Amino acid sequence: RATGAIPRISYLICMVELCERFSYYMIVGCLTNMIQRELPQDSASGAIVHDPSTSTETPGALGLGLPLATFTMQFLIFFANISPLISGYYSDTKLGKFKSIWLGSMIGIFGHFTLVISSIPLVIKIPYLSYTIVLLSMATIALAAGFIKSNILPLLLDQYEYKQSKQDYTTLPDGTLTMVDHKATLEKLSMSFYMFINWGCTLSLASSFMERYMGFWPVYLLTALLFLGLPVLLKYLEPRIIHSEKIDKKQDSWSKSNSNNSENKDVYIEFFHYLRSYLLGTPLPANLKMIVADSDIKKFIDCITLFLFFIPFYLNDASLISIQISLAATMSTSIHLPNDFYQALNPIAIIILMPILSQLVYPYLLKRNMQPSPRIKIVIGFTITSIGTFIGAYVQNEVYRNSSCDITNVSNCDKPSDVSLFTWICYLLMFALQACGECFAAATCYELAYELSPSFLRGGVLALFLTSVAMSSVLGEIMSFWAKDPYLV
Repeated sequence: RATGAIPRISYLICMVELCERFSYYMIVGCLTNMIQRELPQDSASGAIVHDPSTSTETPGALGLGLPLATFTMQFLIFFANISPLISGYYSDTKLGKFKSIWLGSMIGIFGHFTLVISSIPLVIKIPYLSYTIVLLSMATIALAAGFIKSNILPLLLDQYEYKQSKQDYTTLPDGTLTMVDHKATLEKLSMSFYMFINWGCTLSLASSFMERYMGFWPVYLLTALLFLGLPVLLKYLEPRIIHSEKIDKKQDSWSKSNSNNSENKDVYIEFFHYLRSYLLGTPLPANLKMIVADSDIKKFIDCITLFLFFIPFYLNDASLISIQISLAATMSTSIHLPNDFYQALNPIAIIILMPILSQLVYPYLLKRNMQPSPRIKIVIGFTITSIGTFIGAYVQNEVYRNSSCDITNVSNCDKPSDVSLFTWICYLLMFALQACGECFAAATCYELAYELSPSFLRGGVLALFLTSVAMSSVLGEIMSFWAKDPYLV
């Protein structure tokens, strides 16, 4: 067995997600510092003025504290992952996936330029005015992310299905006739997509140095200008891709029975009637236009059940990011790097691991019919991520133990804690293990969300998966009230 050929246009679709993620993550670490910490000495923009290459100062602006910074970041994560419920509905029933992505890019341009206004020196002088503008920009940026994230992967995977679904065999360069494994091909494409996401995250580490040497507004201006490039890329892609709403899908019973009703705007409502009848045994209304098989409903329920397990996973992986970034600023090491630089270790590790898994490990296992099931890969990912979080607790405890400040004020201590080289390595290992867990768990769930969902509901199902991230953010919001010394362990 082997994976099928991936259409080249798919990689340009991935570039849309790379640009969106690059802009998103460029602002994530900067916002934590901007909201939490006060302006450095003699600074008007948040940059380090006096010897930034060796200074132990951290960029800052508003000085509103870690709890509010954590709350704001959780708000961004929550809304960015709950808004796909809106965009998923409109893409499945009204706009289509491509138009939804286009709308998301327009909203994002407004949000990023609004963020630039919040960070100019004149506005920073009025902290609560700046913070109010930040909240407005966060809401629009999160909404833009929702319209793009819930639609880009289904659109990407549809390109493969349309062109390759009838090709069951392929000939290798050595002349061997090999069966094409469609699930393995979708898995490979999903992992490529996830790697592009993390390329965007990795490239965003430039923001750590820009905020330190130049201030916050140049970072936000760069993200706004980058978002301006999305409409250009989408305009190029529009005539060259297969639009999902025009594909004659054959793989699920709904498509076979409802080809004449594919434009029905009430598919969500009618599917809900079938779901309620399946779960509660209630009779179906007589005027339904759709025909949905029990197998499709069971797959949908399996998806939702799986997504529930990702709530604690993302609580460990993403919802603690503000605390982890702040932790770096409390450690004193011989390597003077910006504290939010360390979060780039997560996507860097993913970029290294993904090709190893998709090009070496999984193909090797596939040829020998030893490919692990998706559930086994998810369990492996969960286990590795939990180990990384335990290591983070150990590092935080070491910071408390070695701090010269009172344990109730370590996060804002003027003198960082002197920690051992081993503790610093453990801090790096925390990000690396969380990245490894994502490679196994998150990338696999993206694939399952597409594969198990009915064709007319793919935007909505992926939105429900992203909602699990939002739910973890709700728990993170609750935790933010205790996200202060001495409770961070």
